[in-house]
Amino acid sequence: MKKRNILFVVLLCLVFAFAFAFAGCGEKNNTETPPSRRHWGTLNGTVIENDAALAGVKVTSGDETTVTDENGNYSIEVYSNGATVVFEKQGCITQKKTFKSSSFGKGEARYDFTMFISAKVEGTVKDKSGAAVQGVTVTVGVQSVQTDAEGKFTIDSVIGTSMVLIAELNGKTQRKPLYAAEMRTGAVNIEIIWEK
Repeated sequence: MKKRNILFVVLLCLVFAFAFAFAGCGEKNNTETPPSRRHWGTLNGTVIENDAALAGVKVTSGDETTVTDENGNYSIEVYSNGATVVFEKQGCITQKKTFKSSSFGKGEARYDFTMFISAKVEGTVKDKSGAAVQGVTVTVGVQSVQTDAEGKFTIDSVIGTSMVLIAELNGKTQRKPLYAAEMRTGAVNIEIIWEK
């Protein structure tokens, strides 16, 4: 009789053990995507500069990264932890755009835009003998500086392409074009020979 009772208790314990083990299998797996990493959709677009497609722009959204192709096109997946998309290219002004989940109707959004070139323009102004010319006003766009005692000038951030540099002194003016290809390098060095 005692053996039967012990066997019954052992079997009962095994039944409960299996019941608890299988009950755990029905529970939800705790691998849900955290709110900070929810997929919002695909962002597509085209980047241009000076009315032409701009290739090689690095596009970053959180952990996702891509680069614009030869036609300036890009496509990137956007998650809630990468809602601010960053566009970068050497020689251009870095741009950021923040999106909301509501921007992604049917899982897609489009963002086309123009990037602007930003270049450092520096150089020297000398006369025909090679002597430095001080006090020449050098203007590019809306920015102006004067040459120092060594005839040097620097304008740190010129925005745009196909600009014109204007040098003025005592009512005399000289102009020098700044071509887009030069500006795209991010740094332009110019030597001006001043005609007295």
